[in-house]
Amino acid sequence: MADKKVHIKVITPGKVALEADTDFVLMRTAQGDMGVLPGHQPYSVILDYGVLRTFSQKQPEYILAVMGGFATIQDDAVVVLTPLAEPPERLDEALAEIATARAENKLKEQSANAEMHRAETALRQMLVNMDVSAYSILKGKDEGRGGEQDHE
Repeated sequence: MADKKVHIKVITPGKVALEADTDFVLMRTAQGDMGVLPGHQPYSVILDYGVLRTFSQKQPEYILAVMGGFATIQDDAVVVLTPLAEPPERLDEALAEIATARAENKLKEQSANAEMHRAETALRQMLVNMDVSAYSILKGKDEGRGGEQDHE
């Protein structure tokens, strides 16, 4: 059993954050920390925000900050799907990128909402103008009839 390894693959929407063979995986789940050794029974678990660590006698420890998601364990393999997984030295930069993207999206959304409001206002003005034009056409016809009757 000493030769058996756990194959770990951590996948985010943009990349494979980690893929390695290791002796032990420790991850933060919604129920608490969970360890996985080779030969672990099949299991699926919801992940919490926390640290995922791999331990191996022949390789250095690998640490990832994981922001939720879920993991499946089957046949000495752990597959993690998460919206964000970054090593500690890159976490601040990754979070800043996410915050920047959210702020840009919010500005675009506000701009789109303002544009929609302007379009709705222009449409309302046009509808009122059409209503007023209809009255002036009718009034003009009435005046024309009255004028013709007055001439007779």
